[in-house]
Amino acid sequence: MRLRTDLFAQLNNGQEVQKDMVQVAFSKFSLRILQILQEEGLIHHWYLTNKKTKKNSKPIPLLEVYFKRKTYLTHFRGKHLFKITAISKTSRPFYISAKGLWKLDRGLSLYIISTSRGLLTDRQARKLSLGGELICKIQ
Repeated sequence: MRLRTDLFAQLNNGQEVQKDMVQVAFSKFSLRILQILQEEGLIHHWYLTNKKTKKNSKPIPLLEVYFKRKTYLTHFRGKHLFKITAISKTSRPFYISAKGLWKLDRGLSLYIISTSRGLLTDRQARKLSLGGELICKIQ
């Protein structure tokens, strides 16, 4: 769960200070989140890299995330900055049914949901009529 909050914090902080690139720890979860962000046009691209910390240690896999900037900017609902807010936490997971998805503020925000078919956006989950754990909200 710590990886989740670290990922969201690094992406939010990188955008606030207008960095072109941030490095985040590799996990299947963070990889899928970045794939969704790229599909939605919120980040420019990402790629996997290895970083060595000491001479004889194993390299650590990292994901380098490149943000969209003014030169190749695609606006997301009127802004080029997005903010990720975690909804589910380890102490209190938040689950939503397929019927409950229709009550979310459709079109204003993007929600990422962990379903039985993996991580999906709220639009994809509505089409498949799947519910699950509400991971985060992207504004």
